[in-house]
Amino acid sequence: MFKEPGLVFDDFDQADNYGRLHSYPVQIAQALGYNPINLGISGGSNDAMFRLFLEQKLTPNDIVIACWTGINRSEIFDNRWIRLIPGGEVDNVNPDYYKYWVSYSTSNEVCMLNKIKNILALNALAQAQGIRVINIDSCWPVPRFAWPSSVSWPTPHDFTSWCQYQNFPHTDQWHFFKRSHNSFADHVLQNIAGREATTPVS
Repeated sequence: MFKEPGLVFDDFDQADNYGRLHSYPVQIAQALGYNPINLGISGGSNDAMFRLFLEQKLTPNDIVIACWTGINRSEIFDNRWIRLIPGGEVDNVNPDYYKYWVSYSTSNEVCMLNKIKNILALNALAQAQGIRVINIDSCWPVPRFAWPSSVSWPTPHDFTSWCQYQNFPHTDQWHFFKRSHNSFADHVLQNIAGREATTPVS
């Protein structure tokens, strides 16, 4: 989440904490009674989301709010995890490898399949461990894909398109501010409450 124009912080960490604390997944987690841990990575990928899920020591007492992101991102490990974004700044990556990756791994079909793979894998592993997952598209949803019933989406809308439709202000890079995060969190929570109210207890 980006700070509102005119809002001033003393340093980067303070600004970063403001964004993390007021982001819509944190608001959703708090409203559902959980202590949120925001593992979001600026410019992060769906591959990174699945990796971060694997790295956590989660139990059935935890909940995962998976905010799936753009399809044309990935990461590579070279002593540390390095983000790969077409047209983005990439430090310490072999230029030939980066060129090959852009040429062969960023087509729409390959990227959509990669996003589907990550979503299905995370949800399958979480279900096997008894961990609840709330799937939300931050942007770039997969169109016309028949998700299995084990993959739960409380809203069919992705965050970016929903905010655009609501005419919320944004940066030139389509990042939105606190009011839009508040509103989208309320939208998701209302859908979760409505779904749980109509789900029969077995």
